[in-house]
Amino acid sequence: METDMRSHDFPQRNSLDPVEGKDLVSLSTPSTDSEDISMLGEALGDNECKGHDRSADSSLLASESSQIWGWLYPCALDLPLFTCRKSQLVYLMGRSLSCDFIIRNPKVSAEHCTVAYLPDIDAVRIQDHSTNGTFVNGRLIGRGKLEVLSGSPEISFGRPGDNRGDDIRFIFRHPGDQNDEVLGGGLYQEYQQLEVLGKGGFGVVRRLHHRKTGQLVAAKMLAKTQFLDSRGSFGGNTGNEINIMMKLHHPNIVQFFNCYQDTGSFYIVMELVDGGDLLRHIHQQPGGHMKEPETKTVTCLVCQGLAYIHAQGITHRDLKPENILLTRDGIPKIADFGLAKMVDSQTFLKTVCGTPAYLAPEVLNDLPTGYSPKVDSWSMAVIVYTMLTGHSNFHRRFQHRVYNSKSLIEFNVSEEVQNWLVAMLKSDATVRLSIEEALLHPWLLTDKFDP
Repeated sequence: METDMRSHDFPQRNSLDPVEGKDLVSLSTPSTDSEDISMLGEALGDNECKGHDRSADSSLLASESSQIWGWLYPCALDLPLFTCRKSQLVYLMGRSLSCDFIIRNPKVSAEHCTVAYLPDIDAVRIQDHSTNGTFVNGRLIGRGKLEVLSGSPEISFGRPGDNRGDDIRFIFRHPGDQNDEVLGGGLYQEYQQLEVLGKGGFGVVRRLHHRKTGQLVAAKMLAKTQFLDSRGSFGGNTGNEINIMMKLHHPNIVQFFNCYQDTGSFYIVMELVDGGDLLRHIHQQPGGHMKEPETKTVTCLVCQGLAYIHAQGITHRDLKPENILLTRDGIPKIADFGLAKMVDSQTFLKTVCGTPAYLAPEVLNDLPTGYSPKVDSWSMAVIVYTMLTGHSNFHRRFQHRVYNSKSLIEFNVSEEVQNWLVAMLKSDATVRLSIEEALLHPWLLTDKFDP
């Protein structure tokens, strides 16, 4: 007969007791409890992706850790950090609202598992109650069975898959683990997690609050598996590419502030741009499309940002309205620049295949000869067409693409913008305008900043 950890040698969980730190993943409720600081571990930084100096926090860490028996560090930014306090020795985890730690995901059972602390022997055990299974370091515990947690084990809700970025996984850390790596490379210690801002092909973006300065930033988690080459080896220049992007400064690109890493992920901290993306802005306009004067202003500013990153040897490759963010004053900023360059072509195509309308023909066809920064010229032109009409003119995936300027007649646009689009949407990249040339076209040279 299996031992029930909640009724035998484990402290019994009283459902009427107040529960500290209850967190509902699907609502991503910001925590205001200062005790939710993550306190342990060494920043896994190197010369490319750095953690922070925590020496000034030593007294706080000692005080806080004395009240805590463990943390469950999330392996994805859309999951919260769970703190296990000595005021409560048993925590029930699952999908039900009656759980102490709530994870609203169909892979998670209503009452998935229980973690409990035995203070007499300073041990932590986990019991599996689930249908889909609770896994410790990839090994199934088994429903009703117990396992002692030692070291810094990985706990997975449901069977871990090949795409680890989609798994529901946590790393359990005990306050006595002084020499292990901290998940997030120190990110959770320096920043407090707030709500999830969005999810995309390249990762999850979450709003963060700097614990000392109060600055609001955004952080993107990138699974390192996305940066493996075709042989399954980790790209040695990936950290260098991130380091280069953090040195870039332009008013029309999203600023990268810092990078953290652990064994499975990069965490890039960047400027928070909170005015929504360009696609949403387009759809909010009367008639579902923008007028030409505003389109021209946005185009000029975005092209200036593109010209800047092209001069640094960076090509976007995945430019689309969703990757152009707006400040509350309507200033456009390019996001996710450089990320596509760091993955191999097959991984990149699998990532962006859901939105092929903005991709240049040479990208979709994955030509062995490669392609130039002019792929961004094509994408920028399709974005301009979308701003003017409210929809993309290209829905076919791998066919040869030809632009028909007659489709713009009903929108009463100038001849200059039609000529600009024709020059930018050449299927032959060798005769297509570069971004620098696009900025010198008569359409953008005349009254370029008219509202």
